[in-house]
Amino acid sequence: MLPGIGALFFNDILNQVGVPTGYLTWAIGVLLMTVVVAAINFRGIDLSLKGTVIFMVLESVVVFALMLTIFIVQSSNGSFTVADVGQTFTPSAALGGTASIFAALVFGIQANVGFDAVSTLAEETHTPRKYIPIATVVAVLAVGAFWVITAIGFVAAFPVEQVATVAADGGTPVSAMAHQFWGGAGQLLISVIAFTSITAIYLAQNVASSRALYAMGRAGTAPAFLARLKPGARVPGNAMTLGLVVTVLVTLLLGALLGTASQYNWSATMSSSLALLTYLAVNIANIVYHVRNRATKFHVFMHGVVPVVGIAVVCFVIYKSYLASLWNAGWTFGRSVQIAVLIWLLLGVCWVMVVRRTRPEVMRPDADTFIAPEAAGR
Repeated sequence: MLPGIGALFFNDILNQVGVPTGYLTWAIGVLLMTVVVAAINFRGIDLSLKGTVIFMVLESVVVFALMLTIFIVQSSNGSFTVADVGQTFTPSAALGGTASIFAALVFGIQANVGFDAVSTLAEETHTPRKYIPIATVVAVLAVGAFWVITAIGFVAAFPVEQVATVAADGGTPVSAMAHQFWGGAGQLLISVIAFTSITAIYLAQNVASSRALYAMGRAGTAPAFLARLKPGARVPGNAMTLGLVVTVLVTLLLGALLGTASQYNWSATMSSSLALLTYLAVNIANIVYHVRNRATKFHVFMHGVVPVVGIAVVCFVIYKSYLASLWNAGWTFGRSVQIAVLIWLLLGVCWVMVVRRTRPEVMRPDADTFIAPEAAGR
């Protein structure tokens, strides 16, 4: 999904310098971004983190400057007022009503998926128990505030109809906004920054997913080859390679079947669906695990109230945004996603049954499945 979005901006860059674009150039963009990610991540976690931070800081500064420009220009000519700001937080003002809000929530959830992935780096950081929870909460709050500001800027920039037209033509709305308020040079800058910032997210995604696969391979719940470290850099090279290869193949296939712009809609909907189901399972597991295995340490608020509220919220969103909305969205971007999610879950169940049969010891309730032997005593 991520290289597919980045490749759209790669095509934007080529268009702005006069190079004709299409699926082939988009595919080149997908491969180019993947090569950059591999070149950085395979050299070690330090370079991965530095690259991610640098790319994301650059993007934040440039995008915030664009939003500030939009606010100043649109407020000075009367196109956007304080009353309009209030309208952006009024559900009844949404085009299409409540149903459209829940449909859009799919992408809002997708934007928030991954903050918890920082926990996969616990074995590669100092004092993870103390700082990872703090970093996660601070990141959610800070990025959430940033997104609210930029979302208001998008609303202020130009009408929804214009956004739809740009997207239908295979373009990216933020590039069109940059062209309107900063001119051609600004549009090129935004497209380059967007490409590098999505590269940063791709870096982080590959780091997180590879560590999860590595831990599973080490514990025996996934093939053992995933637990091999790359000499020198000490990174899970096989797990990283598998993640990158699968990502590229799926992205290119969806781009060919659905179109380079529409592939994101399908993949984002599926991945956010699976993420919500994962969060639902984690909340349930929180209660069951502490009641069954840690009864003496059961905390009413942390292991009772919090997961129950989480279960209620997730179930509500799944019903409103994924069951009802997707079923009524047609086959291509609705029911096909639901069927794909169901197939993926069935494959997961089958894999668990295989592991339970072949490696029963790693499925015991008291097994420290994801704790490294050297870290188990900490």
